[in-house]
Amino acid sequence: MVLDGWNSFSTVLSHVTSTLRLCVVAAHFPHDGKSCLGRGNTMLSGTPPAPFWGNTELDTLFFLPPIVKKDQTLPSELNLGGDSVHFLWVVPLTTAECNFKLTSGFDAMLNLFQQNRHPHVFDPHRKSYV
Repeated sequence: MVLDGWNSFSTVLSHVTSTLRLCVVAAHFPHDGKSCLGRGNTMLSGTPPAPFWGNTELDTLFFLPPIVKKDQTLPSELNLGGDSVHFLWVVPLTTAECNFKLTSGFDAMLNLFQQNRHPHVFDPHRKSYV
């Protein structure tokens, strides 16, 4: 089975490379910005924002609590150096969606996801909901 847009090895390799770059950017953000990432935070891919996956509008990351029920209880079970470990679901957004989230709020963004039946499986070609 071949998913739309994933029809060649070079396409898959390109997506893997872009995803790894995204992980590196997200991992460095708290250290470089002397900040933290948590529920409801957004992080631009750069200034100005650039797409994470080449031919796409997705250029911002949105951090959410886990959607899998079992993952929601992990902070009470998993500790690192005495601190609870909290997992986040990383959802790529478009600039328009990020602006909507910043002006309308976290709950409004979740409602927008629900209205559009946002998939739990990542789609690098997803169009903006705004």
